[in-house]
Formats: sequence, C-alpha cells, structure tokens
Amino acid sequence: MKLLIVLMVSRLIKLFANITKLLSYGFHFLFPRKRFTLPEQAAPLLKSRKTSAVPRILWQTNFTNKATLPVYLNYLFNRLMSPSFEYRFMITDARAAFIQENFSQEIFEAYSRLQVGAAQADFWRVLVLQKCGGVYLDIDAHVVWPLSRIVKPEMEELFITTKRGEISNYFIASKPDNPHLARSSRRSMPMSKATK
Repeated sequence: MKLLIVLMVSRLIKLFANITKLLSYGFHFLFPRKRFTLPEQAAPLLKSRKTSAVPRILWQTNFTNKATLPVYLNYLFNRLMSPSFEYRFMITDARAAFIQENFSQEIFEAYSRLQVGAAQADFWRVLVLQKCGGVYLDIDAHVVWPLSRIVKPEMEELFITTKRGEISNYFIASKPDNPHLARSSRRSMPMSKATK
C-alpha cells in the first residue's frame, strides 16, 4: 500500500512538473529575456538533528547561474523537497577553481582538456562528491519524493539505474571518500601523455 501511495504521488508530481513546464513556454514567449538567478549557496530551510553518512548537501551545476523559469521552478521545488539540505551551485569557472584547489595538477589538467561543458560537469560531479559528499542532481531534474526519505541516514551511497539497468549520473548520492567514486573518477580521466 505504501509503495502504491509513493508511486501515485510521484506520478502526480511529474504531471504537475510537465504542466508548469508547458506554462513556462508561454511566460518566456511574453518575456523572452527574463532569467532568474540561482544562488551559489543556500542554508538548509530546516535544521536536522539526525546524522547522515551522506552529507546533507544538494549539488548542482550549469554554465551560468541565470536560469529560465522551468529550471528555476525545479530549483524551488527541489529546495522544498529537501528542506534539511544545504544547497550549493557552481558555474563553469567555480568548478574549475574547486578542482584546482582540491585535487592534483594531473586531475586539474585532465579536467581542463575537456572541451564540452557536459563532459566537464560529468567529471566535476564525481570529484565534488568524492571530496565533500552529498547529493548531485542535474539542473533540469527534480526529485519526486522528499530527499531525506530517498537518501536514508544509514546509506553511504545511492545510484539510480535506467530502465536498461545502466547506472545514470543525473542523480548520485555519496559519502565523501567513496571507493566506488574514486574508481569512477580514475576511469573517467582523459588519458594523460604519461599513460598514452
């Protein structure tokens, strides 16, 4: 019965999200240049007394902090669904600075060689979770159930699989220093001159 309720609520949330996305097209037709600013950091809306293996930080990234209405609505909805989580957002330059400050020169150079923003974001999400831990969620994605109920306090990691059984990277939850993410970051590093 509980699973049925979760399924029904998540379907209603998806339906509501799709309706608001359609309405957003009308908004941007009337106001084509209007953008909303995503904060670099925002404190939790509610303090949690529970400890959690996965730090209560929700990470997102994009090339800019200026968002269209659908993306901004995703941000607001995700904040409501994760009230005990701190929010952290990084643009392209901030991602590079974070990697340079927290990782080896070899890793920073590997990251810098990536020419496509999405590839840089893929590499960064693994590194930021490996260093700080937390939950990574794509900028255009939204959760369909309270995040603290998805990522339970005792969990050390949570990966989502696609319908084909492949691990997706649009949502990753991890404790810091996760050996699975460490292996993943080594595999995703572009080959350096020394390893060619």
